[in-house]
Amino acid sequence: MPEAGRRRMGRRAVLALAGALALVAATALPALAGPWVDRTTGSLRGDPLYVHPSARPTLSPAAAGQVRARIARTGTPVFVAVLPRQALAEAGGSAGKLAAMVAGSLGRPGTYLVVAGGRQGAGSDTLGQGEAAGLARAAFRGHRGDLRGAVLDFVGRVDRAAGVPATTAAAPREPASGQDTAARETALQLVLVFALIAALAVFASIAARHLGARRGLRLGQEVAEVRAVVEQDLRALGDDLRDLDVDLRAVEAENPRAVAQYTRAYEQLERASEAFEQATTVEDMAPVSSALESGRFAMDAATALFEGREPPRRRPP
Repeated sequence: MPEAGRRRMGRRAVLALAGALALVAATALPALAGPWVDRTTGSLRGDPLYVHPSARPTLSPAAAGQVRARIARTGTPVFVAVLPRQALAEAGGSAGKLAAMVAGSLGRPGTYLVVAGGRQGAGSDTLGQGEAAGLARAAFRGHRGDLRGAVLDFVGRVDRAAGVPATTAAAPREPASGQDTAARETALQLVLVFALIAALAVFASIAARHLGARRGLRLGQEVAEVRAVVEQDLRALGDDLRDLDVDLRAVEAENPRAVAQYTRAYEQLERASEAFEQATTVEDMAPVSSALESGRFAMDAATALFEGREPPRRRPP
């Protein structure tokens, strides 16, 4: 194949791999976005500053206006979000990761600052790697307890950093031979292939952890809901047994069956309470429900016998 044809194929392969790698990087974070990231992204599409009403610390309307005015004067895109501490849960507690998730979800070049519950994190694809995070740390160290001052300082630092021209230029190099060019293109292709594989592996790992965290959160909410219902049943059975107000010694001789059912109801209530204290999953609540059902039936039987009626018959499940 002619040398020119090989070079064209090499360039196409490089562009294809670079595009695939960029696609993975651009879509990984939005795919994992949660409700806080989604809400923040939706607001930042029309306003470079988003302040959630529940955020603490927060910006007053006047301070928010000053921040917007300062952002409008910058020569580089800047996005700022002030959120409640709960938003950090979507990024594993990291404000820096939360800023990256917002940036990935919005999909616009620029510098991003997220302040959640007083914790700041920043990232940028227009500054050097890690530069935005360093600027945020410096701004917040210089304005402890002053969110307005810290955010304004950060925006100013970003504006100055983005406006600094390059100080050095690379010396001109001699044109490379055809063989050297082909070898470099091949090496670049291999590097991009390995980078793409690594990016895919990282994406899969992040996705697995994120899904696991969401699954754990849903399970925790389910357990809390079931515990609340079962706890109400426990209290109801205990209250009903106390309302019977039976003198066991006085009625034991004349109505031993009623006393036996009454005693069994209390035993089942204690068994249910012990199982409830040890339950940590929805499945652990099954013995609690079973004991409560037995206790409720025994109480109904005792009530009927105390009143001179035939006790109800227990139906098979």
